[in-house]
Amino acid sequence: MAYQFLPGETIPDAVRRIHGEQLDRIGAHLAAGEVHEARKRIKEARALLRLVRRDLGDDYVVENTWLRDAAHSLTGARDAEAMIETLEKLRTRTEDRALRLDIGRAKRSIRAKSRRLGTQPAIAEELLSAARTRLPLRSDIPDRFATIGRGLERTYRAGRRAFHRAMVSHSSADIHTLRRRVKDHWYHVRLLSGAAPDLLEPYADTIKQLSDFLGEHHDLILLRDSLDRDRFTNLLDLAENRRNELESKALALATLVFAEEASQWRDRMRAYWRVRTVAATVS
Repeated sequence: MAYQFLPGETIPDAVRRIHGEQLDRIGAHLAAGEVHEARKRIKEARALLRLVRRDLGDDYVVENTWLRDAAHSLTGARDAEAMIETLEKLRTRTEDRALRLDIGRAKRSIRAKSRRLGTQPAIAEELLSAARTRLPLRSDIPDRFATIGRGLERTYRAGRRAFHRAMVSHSSADIHTLRRRVKDHWYHVRLLSGAAPDLLEPYADTIKQLSDFLGEHHDLILLRDSLDRDRFTNLLDLAENRRNELESKALALATLVFAEEASQWRDRMRAYWRVRTVAATVS
């Protein structure tokens, strides 16, 4: 089913359903060797839990910890995949034969390093197996907007703060933090999008575009830190030019995404949620 609260579905029912479905998806991706997709589902599951963390109590700590550890065990394989994809994108931006040869050499270097480091999917699979044996998430989550409203406001405010820091510093660390906060906000908007699809789905698409800009920016930094500057000077210059371009696009778009005060954002989502609730009652 969908990664969103469905019309007429209570909040506790939605949280338990989506959490269970995410576990199934994580398992399927791990079984298929789809590391990057498994990590995406893990991030979605963590965002769901973060939305209702206060009402989950100790359940939040337990479930978030294993998801975090599972994602960490897959990081090396994901980073290698991302850098290879980034190199392919850079190839489309140049016709220079020497640069294209450098891209081929860089891909071979990254693949060799990835094979040496290996991956640890068994750790993620073991953690997933343990998660499936635990009791379901608690059922006493209140079915009212305040339950998710706190999480929506907290995530949006964190994103807004990260955006303002990145606008001032332009540091890689601050832009990386912004990337993480944007993803959290995107996941939460997707969860809520059924409340006002005509308005929230296009907004979610905009946040996804921002997330993509920041994601490619992050992968270019990974690439920069993984390749020898003396050996790949021209390639890294090409990557740096692209990184600067992405940074400008991302910060311009983030200005629109985080234009509201956090309390205003929460109030607007509350209004959409009330319309959703009334519509479900009438139908």
